Amino acid sequence: MRKFVSAITSLAIAATALSGTMMFSASAADTTIFEFRSGDSNSVTVSAEDIAAGSVKVPVTLYVPASSGFNTASLKMAINGAETIGQYAGETVNGVEHTEHHFGNYGIIMEDYVTGDNGYKGFCDPCALDGGEVTGEMGAGYAPWCSPSFVASSYNMNYQHTDAVMADKNVDAYGAFAADGTSGVTTWDESASWAYEYGLIEFNLVLPQNLAEGTYTLDIFKDKYVNLVSIGMAELVYGQSAVTGVDGAVAWESRALTITVGEGTPADTTTTTTTTTTTTTSDTEPEQPPVGDGVVLTFDTVTVEPGAEATVNLTITGDPGTAGASLYFTYDSALTLGSVKAGNAYRVSAIINENMETTDGTTKVVAYTWGKDSELTAADGAKVLTFTFTAPSEPGTYPVDLLYDLDLIFDGVNQKFNEMANLDGVNHDLTVVAGAVIVEGEVVDTTTTESSTTETTTTESTPVPGDGVVLTFDTVTVAPGAEATVNLVITGDPGTAGASLYFTYDSALTLGSVKAGNAYRVSAIINENMETTDGTTKVVAYTWGKDSELTAADGAKVLTFTFTAPTEPGTYPVDLLYDLDLIFDGVNQKFNEMANLDGVNHALTVVAGAVIVEGETETTTTETTTTETTTTETTTTETTTTETTTTETSTTPQPGDIFWGDVDCDQDVDIADVVRLNKFNAGNADVSEQGQLNADCEFDGKLDAADALAIKKYLAHLIPYEDLGDQ
Repeated sequence: MRKFVSAITSLAIAATALSGTMMFSASAADTTIFEFRSGDSNSVTVSAEDIAAGSVKVPVTLYVPASSGFNTASLKMAINGAETIGQYAGETVNGVEHTEHHFGNYGIIMEDYVTGDNGYKGFCDPCALDGGEVTGEMGAGYAPWCSPSFVASSYNMNYQHTDAVMADKNVDAYGAFAADGTSGVTTWDESASWAYEYGLIEFNLVLPQNLAEGTYTLDIFKDKYVNLVSIGMAELVYGQSAVTGVDGAVAWESRALTITVGEGTPADTTTTTTTTTTTTTSDTEPEQPPVGDGVVLTFDTVTVEPGAEATVNLTITGDPGTAGASLYFTYDSALTLGSVKAGNAYRVSAIINENMETTDGTTKVVAYTWGKDSELTAADGAKVLTFTFTAPSEPGTYPVDLLYDLDLIFDGVNQKFNEMANLDGVNHDLTVVAGAVIVEGEVVDTTTTESSTTETTTTESTPVPGDGVVLTFDTVTVAPGAEATVNLVITGDPGTAGASLYFTYDSALTLGSVKAGNAYRVSAIINENMETTDGTTKVVAYTWGKDSELTAADGAKVLTFTFTAPTEPGTYPVDLLYDLDLIFDGVNQKFNEMANLDGVNHALTVVAGAVIVEGETETTTTETTTTETTTTETTTTETTTTETTTTETSTTPQPGDIFWGDVDCDQDVDIADVVRLNKFNAGNADVSEQGQLNADCEFDGKLDAADALAIKKYLAHLIPYEDLGDQ
């Protein structure tokens, strides 16, 4: 059971100010203050009996009782400072696999965060920081284009008022407006009557049952910490809590909330001041597994029970820089393939075909292909692919490996080779270390292991995005049949002029709506009524294009999906649709892409989310996916280096033909064409004579916004390709 406790001590902070001090007389503060409170107090006591009986919820509000003027705040919170960094390294806690860089926080979690009419998770409504000064609009809730984010799982809060930053202004206080309608109060101190009336964020701290007696202090972490998205990259990136305004870094303080469990001694709540913020990159690379010469691709070897789910990762080391890959993998026919997902090694729109087999029908094959006009370098240990299998019921060893004899799937001159190449088309030396799914039982066939053996111990870890644009879906837990809100947020946007993305969700989820968020102020086309051509998968298309670049703030929402959860407990994923052959055909296939004003696509990583429906089977599912992994012998395969000349048969239109929508004449219709046409119509780009013919998709003899809209509608699958131009 869980028990709520309220604050037991009432502080007299600003009590004398309740006599009705008018807002416009608020004094300016020299330092911005952030203060954690439970009710009216900075301290809470939980009895040993209560914590032994079950988990305990402590309601928490973060206030801004004083402001020296700011428009951006990035705050990392923690329990007892740096004491818990690496506390649970190698363990999975509350669904998160911890490394030596994770804050353990003694297993205390944040949940039940408020979501008001403003739609921002965790942020109060009305919020302390919105009086309408920037936009000239008065009223509760956020002014437009504020970009807050609250990530409870990592104790992070980010607040950026985009309009204020662009206008070179500081944010004002909602309390000022609520008190007497005063606008433009951007500095105040604790003498204001409303200093503690409106909060910034609000949530519950959940203390786990049988938490040890002691003192637990929730505060803002002042030192540098490892940004978790950099784990797995070549170098670690560090962050630090910061507050900035129109004049740069702002001096700030934090006041902690002390939670005493049992007979613990109250903590020292001395205030600390931070004046500057830096984000730096470590000069020391993390320890990496040893590799040989050239690129090494290594499959996991995992041991599972008969009939259980098995996850096999393909990781990479030794990548000198890769511009394209074409690889073919095979797995034992007794394994049942559930899915193949791209990992964090390369942020590309890879084509993954998991429905192949050899021409004689005896061997299952998975193809993995991508190519770019620039090189990407995978960090050592990064995941290229993740295979999910259902193991057979018969004990034994079932290999997963590269398919070496490609005559089994290709014929004659058109045979393709397993290859990874640099920008000059030179193939890397390539070694593939085979893996396997070992099914436990009395009889284990070990005769399938050939060549030299390698001792391998695998540890599952959550994919971590690297450089480039990262789109992250929420993972939310709801009761059976309840409404679930899943946000898609963005980080790392260098400036975007257009996007064309396709998303999918589990067919058991019922989609209520898809709404554009605050990341981009554009008229995006959202088609939520799509499905794959075979009718088995639901798809949502999101498309827009402009003649200028917009830059989304880190943590800004791109889309918000609202679902009704099924009644059956389980995990229901929401993700990017990687295999676009399921909705497009042949020459007109489009790729998931976000592009800058020059039509160059961003490196893109999408972190899948899910709706988890609570129930008894949830634990079983978790145990299956984090199944025991043991050390075993695996095969080290030969190194294959090839240089090939490939003859391709193309069905794309030839130069001179009208290829409707192909504005940049690259023999493809994509978001880059929308961007180029918009720039041309604005007088900021040239389009060739052939490109202008291709661009007249309305076939009215002129090029304008209607033609760009037609291309976007096609990309969003609202109209067929045949509706472009005169076909």
